[in-house]
Amino acid sequence: MKLTIYNRTKFQNYIRPLFIKDKCECCEETENLELHHMKQFTELLTETVENDLKLQYIDDIEYYTKEELNNIKNIMLGKQLKIACITLCKECHQNIHKDGGNIDYFKRRHSRKLTKEEKEKEIISHYLEVIKGNKIYVKTELHKELIKKIDLRDNQNRQQKSFRQINAYLQENYNKSILSNTDNTRKLKDGSVNPNRGKVYWTIIYGIVEK
Repeated sequence: MKLTIYNRTKFQNYIRPLFIKDKCECCEETENLELHHMKQFTELLTETVENDLKLQYIDDIEYYTKEELNNIKNIMLGKQLKIACITLCKECHQNIHKDGGNIDYFKRRHSRKLTKEEKEKEIISHYLEVIKGNKIYVKTELHKELIKKIDLRDNQNRQQKSFRQINAYLQENYNKSILSNTDNTRKLKDGSVNPNRGKVYWTIIYGIVEK
């Protein structure tokens, strides 16, 4: 077993119940809650092994004696009791780590509640990240879902579906562009005939691309 997993298990058993709150301190979500260390867990573990116990850090418990593992566990538990933890939902926790573990992300969101428009924009932004780089064939269910998620409307409340309008909207609001291409591939990687040959597809990418 990895040393990190071994100590995280101890953390879940002993520390988490003491600090976990009933909702995310960032967005107030009440499900999939996790604890975020103000100092990274792996940094604490490395510091404990190398600085406190003067041992070589190897991420495998088989390398250490029972006494050494017990010392590592006790020191880690003590440190985690002293270091502040924040209750976050899984999504906010992942976003903080994507931001390099920068707690400023937490402070920006925690400083005020998001408006309905801001929440909707975050949902769309996350969705665009998920489908980014995929081929979205026009008039397929995925294409229809994209249009529905964005739900771009004109001044008469008519839903907009054209490449030009949606692309301009994504560039202005999400710093993303749509590339429109025709699939000319004859065969798939497994040698079978490409059923989408000749069909137009969209691809979401980062940045502004002038057509």
